[in-house]
Amino acid sequence: MSANYVGVLERGLKLPTLDTLAKLAKALDVGLTELLEEPRDRDVWIDEVATVAAGIPRAQRPTALAVLKAIASAR
Repeated sequence: MSANYVGVLERGLKLPTLDTLAKLAKALDVGLTELLEEPRDRDVWIDEVATVAAGIPRAQRPTALAVLKAIASAR
């Protein structure tokens, strides 16, 4: 399984088969149920930011990150 495919799964762009989930659980040395559990303290906003950020062209990413850091430090 390629790193790119794992990234696609992590971003929710595709759904894995049960066989793929079992392979991932084994590779990570976790149970299948643990792999499927939703983290308790998950911040959905962070997921949204990551999704938007993934679409930013590489050349513009430093600027986007600088803007985000400036906003965070201005509190």
